[in-house]
Amino acid sequence: MRILLFSLLCSLASMAFAQTPNLLGYGVTVDGDTVWMYGSCISMGCQFVNFNDVNYKEVSMKQSKLREMYTGDSHFINHQLGNIGMKRLQRIVMQNDKYLLTTYFGGPKWLFYIYNRNTMEPVVNKVEHSKSQKQDQKSLDEILSQYFGDCIEALAAIRNSIQTTDYRSGHRGIDEIMFKSITNYDCSATGKSDK
Repeated sequence: MRILLFSLLCSLASMAFAQTPNLLGYGVTVDGDTVWMYGSCISMGCQFVNFNDVNYKEVSMKQSKLREMYTGDSHFINHQLGNIGMKRLQRIVMQNDKYLLTTYFGGPKWLFYIYNRNTMEPVVNKVEHSKSQKQDQKSLDEILSQYFGDCIEALAAIRNSIQTTDYRSGHRGIDEIMFKSITNYDCSATGKSDK
C-alpha cells in the first residue's frame, strides 16, 4: 500500500512539474523577436543552439538567427569569428573601456577573441585555450594582461582557474578551464563588475 501511494504521489508530482516549464534563458533574433528557452539544458554546437520550447518540444535553431542570448549570468553575442567571416554566438568573458573578450567552442577546441569595443574589429584572433596549463598561463601573462590590465579581479579569477585545475583530468580540450569562473565581467568606467 505504501509503495502504491508513493508511486501515485510521484506520478502526481511529475505531472505537476511537467506543467511548469523550466525557463533557462532567452535569445533575441536578428528580427528583434524574443525566443524563450526551456528544458534541462541549452546546448550549443558549432552551428546550432538546442533547447526546448514552452511545450518541451525540441528546438534546434541556427546560431545565425540569434543576435544575442542570455542564460543565467552569461551573455552571448552573435558576431563574426575574427577574420573568418562566419557569425557565431560567443560568450562575453569580460570587457573594459577599449576591449571585449569572448570565448567560443569551435569543433574540438576552445578559442578566445579580443575585439575593439568601439569598432568590433578583431584585435586578437582565434587563440586556443583550456588545453594546457602552460599555454593558458602564457596567454594570461602575454595577451590578456596587455589588454585587460585594469580588470584586476577578473585576471585573478582566471589565474586561479589556471593554477587550481588539473588539466589532465576530465575531458581535455572539451572542458572550458581558463574562463570557467568568470562571465560577463565589466570593468569599464561605466560598467560594474558582477562576476
